[in-house]
Amino acid sequence: MNKKDFNNERWADEKEAAEHLKVKPSTLRRRRSLLGKDTNEVWHKNHGKILYDLWETDKRISNK
Repeated sequence: MNKKDFNNERWADEKEAAEHLKVKPSTLRRRRSLLGKDTNEVWHKNHGKILYDLWETDKRISNK
């Protein structure tokens, strides 16, 4: 697995993250705006684009 594949499998934009988590993109936006970093979803803003870390999000959800 090269580095490009690793990043493509781990980091996702809002639409891909919503599909992975089986919610609507608007749900992710609402949770992010209301709760900030205190959500189950691990996200970072990079040059104005919101990226979700799917691996860390899955780990955080499975630990609860």
